[in-house]
Amino acid sequence: MSPKFILRFDDICETMAWNRFYLIKDLLLSLNIKPILGVIPINKDPKLQIFKPRDRKYFFSTIKNLQKNNQWSIAQHGTYHTYHKISNDLLEINSKSEFSELSYKQQLNLIKIGKTELLKYDIKSNIFMAPSHSFDEKTLEALKFIGFKYITDGFGFYPMKKYELTFVPQLFSSFNNIGFGIYTVCIHLNTLSDKNFENLINNIKNKRNSIISFDEAIKYTNQTSLMDNIIWNFLKKTLKKYRSVKF
Repeated sequence: MSPKFILRFDDICETMAWNRFYLIKDLLLSLNIKPILGVIPINKDPKLQIFKPRDRKYFFSTIKNLQKNNQWSIAQHGTYHTYHKISNDLLEINSKSEFSELSYKQQLNLIKIGKTELLKYDIKSNIFMAPSHSFDEKTLEALKFIGFKYITDGFGFYPMKKYELTFVPQLFSSFNNIGFGIYTVCIHLNTLSDKNFENLINNIKNKRNSIISFDEAIKYTNQTSLMDNIIWNFLKKTLKKYRSVKF
């Protein structure tokens, strides 16, 4: 199978770069592309408080309409999008996390707060997107207990079952690929340069026929095999040094 791509937009919140969001939204709707949006339930990250906020009800009604009317996938992107320093987690990409190394009870309560906030605006999601791609096994246990089924993260070329959850791997921030597989393109609208934003728009237009939705991607889920675990560990080790994603 030729490579397929999912568009993943991180850090969706009231203080995002709304001008870019509107441009991307209109483009994706015109091309009938269904991305996945990582929605921060209660944004407390000072680094994301840089654009003029929209009204909270307006923000969540916008997200709800895209989910309900246009079948865009919504992931819970943490809870507050705030961090503490860590020494280790499952993916070993960053030294900061909202969840890793907290107790199971702390993580469970934290995730519940975010989920409850989304439900307050009638946004239901069973997909989790950890800030800075950082989580540990306690995070996964808490997610399973609450009812999450999917993680938009991990190492591999196809979605796979792991830790009793479905991981849809995310390797690059661009349309890089090795000629086969399913790739999640990780996009931070707030921090893209104008040139990179223009390139993103052009790439989306040029790759339209290769872009699929999150729901379409999970149809390719494999039961994790020994080879999948070997690939996971190899990519984890390799990309720890050479990863192109900007966090």
